Amino acid sequence: MGHPMGIYKSIVFQTALLGLLTTATSGCAEEISVPFDARQAQYILREGANTIMGRASLVSHSGHERSCSDSNVYLIPVTSYSHEWVARIFGSPPSEYGSRIVEEHLAADAQFEKFQRRATCDDAGNFRFDHVPDGQYYVFSTIYWLTRWQRNGGALLGQVTVSGDMSTKIILQHQS
Repeated sequence: MGHPMGIYKSIVFQTALLGLLTTATSGCAEEISVPFDARQAQYILREGANTIMGRASLVSHSGHERSCSDSNVYLIPVTSYSHEWVARIFGSPPSEYGSRIVEEHLAADAQFEKFQRRATCDDAGNFRFDHVPDGQYYVFSTIYWLTRWQRNGGALLGQVTVSGDMSTKIILQHQS
């Protein structure tokens, strides 16, 4: 049986991601005005020669570092749709951190999730995407934890461009 905090973290993350990556049925959901165009994102489905690796973590007010351990990191192709999605969550121009990710009621096109790659962070918060095709990508992760039954954390964002058999490292980190 898993550690209770790990189970809670998983439930919070899955709830946050479900609210962000699927079409919301609530009438209060904000919708993205740009239609999703699969042709702009289809390059992510090809196999490439690039590698994107990195680490994701947040540093709490008390100085304790929290990693994305056992959570997912998403590789999202930069398209007009994903650009607006990122702007709605992280601002424009986007910051590297969004603290209100769960509270954002942002409806996303159901196809959006099909054009992403997912990697799971190891215990130290490291992740890796292999065989990535040339292109421009957002790298997205959420990290949450409980302190005295209060949810803390948020979302991290980075952007990377790869081409021609590159191996690139990206660090997603924010200090509260």
